[in-house]
Amino acid sequence: MAQKFYFATLVHLLIKGFGHDVQVSNLRSVELPPLHVGLGVESVSGPPVLLGVEGEQMIGAATIGCVLQLVCTSFAPLPGLLEVVSETIESAWCASQLEAGVSPQS
Repeated sequence: MAQKFYFATLVHLLIKGFGHDVQVSNLRSVELPPLHVGLGVESVSGPPVLLGVEGEQMIGAATIGCVLQLVCTSFAPLPGLLEVVSETIESAWCASQLEAGVSPQS
């Protein structure tokens, strides 16, 4: 028999079943159309989305101009979390480059 759950109940069941330390949402590389002379985009961030779960930490990631942009969204942000996630992503990227036989500096 099918059961109906409220959204909050579903979210808590998913967290209980899967758990997580932090969520990362990746917009990937953001491609923008050419802009008028003298105008340019310096950064893009997002998406700042929350499920509304206690203690939730969401990191939004987007890349523009070969630069990774990160934003942390939370009702109670953890000090230093964004820096730790940034270092973890950079470390994983460097490891993947070395595994592929490419120098991480290139």
